[in-house]
Amino acid sequence: MAVNYHSPPTEVAVDACTNFLNALPYLIPCAHCAYDLGQFIRTNANKNGLFDSECGGATTEDFDESLCLKPEEACKSQRTLVSFFVRAQNNVNQHVHPCRPRFTIMQAYNTYAEEHICAHSVVWGSKQICGGGYAYPADSPKGSIAGPKGTGTSPKGGPDYYGADADGCSPETALACGTVECTA
Repeated sequence: MAVNYHSPPTEVAVDACTNFLNALPYLIPCAHCAYDLGQFIRTNANKNGLFDSECGGATTEDFDESLCLKPEEACKSQRTLVSFFVRAQNNVNQHVHPCRPRFTIMQAYNTYAEEHICAHSVVWGSKQICGGGYAYPADSPKGSIAGPKGTGTSPKGGPDYYGADADGCSPETALACGTVECTA
């Protein structure tokens, strides 16, 4: 999920990402796991900007990935968000697999960079979906869109559902998304 985060993210994406990270401890069904994740987030917030092994980063003689980042900072770039999730996974592993070496950011990119999807409809699987119902209309008070601009945005000021990037936008994708026109 994090390796596919828009870079650079829009302000709307940063806000949504921050809210998502802060909400995760409330959404995880395992109470013990939720508590540990909440503690991990609090530790990162309290030590924001510091290198500290409590934040779960991999370290060797050549590099140190233990930079603590509060959710607001972690959501400001793809790499910092990947780092946050890698360190969160390392936090889990220290409890359930204490002998396992810490996962690195590079391992995360190598493992998760490829897209693995099963959907094969016009919208899912064959076309990139660059936005969705969560995105603000172009003329919203926030003034920004969650995905790239110019890709299927409703010209009538409705919700910003789009089906593909400017090079891949097609009438079929727009029709599959509903009453949206391609405006590449």
